[in-house]
Amino acid sequence: MRLGLSLLQRVGGFAIVFIGVTFIIYLTVFSLPGDPIRALAGDRQLPQSVIDAINARYLLDQPLWVQYTNYLGNLLRGDFGVDLTGRPVADQLAARWPVTITLALTAWVIQIVLGLAVGIVSALKRGTLIDRGLLITTIAISCVPVFVLGITAQIVFGVRLDWFPSPG
Repeated sequence: MRLGLSLLQRVGGFAIVFIGVTFIIYLTVFSLPGDPIRALAGDRQLPQSVIDAINARYLLDQPLWVQYTNYLGNLLRGDFGVDLTGRPVADQLAARWPVTITLALTAWVIQIVLGLAVGIVSALKRGTLIDRGLLITTIAISCVPVFVLGITAQIVFGVRLDWFPSPG
């Protein structure tokens, strides 16, 4: 009985978090300034009939709650839709999946190696200045947002030290 209730609570909590996070992201994307349809045209002026047709195709002429519920329904069916250039989003995700997996596994291996090394050194030097220094360093690094660490690593290792190619 308790297991069923606990499982039900977890599924309910997941549903609330899923709906909350997807709604916040959806709302944030649609509150960005500018018009993506007009941006697609670049310097050309699109006829209003074309803009209206694109708005109707993507339900952009509907209220936000209608757009969101349609998006959620499609998402739950595994239909990620198409982008504004007509390419299926699922195909774009599939094309990038191998690189994402490689990057995630590489980061995981680096994290395990460094974590074990720091843990072993801290255990061998328990209570010393080295142990405290490693503790402070690991806490400080874990408190910094990942995107800040990434940008800093690009600047340090890609631009300053020129060890790796830097993007952009």
